Amino acid sequence: MDEKTGEGKPKLGSGERFKSLATDLAKKGAKDPAALAAWIGRKKYGKEKFQQLAAKGRASKECIEDAINKVLEGSDPREVINNL
Repeated sequence: MDEKTGEGKPKLGSGERFKSLATDLAKKGAKDPAALAAWIGRKKYGKEKFQQLAAKGRASKECIEDAINKVLEGSDPREVINNL
């Protein structure tokens, strides 16, 4: 990944950047890395934009969890994927 150009970075709003930052902060000894990552995100993107990104990430996570549950309940995986 080229950090200068941003090539290879996950899509904004996917939650992957947040997880990566929180992981890096935890490795550096942050007491609450998720809270620190959220604070950094709010400073960088502003309160409103950061809330929109967080909502998008939560919706995506819920969609994936619903799909997993449907497959576990016995639905055809191909049908579940096609309905995403």
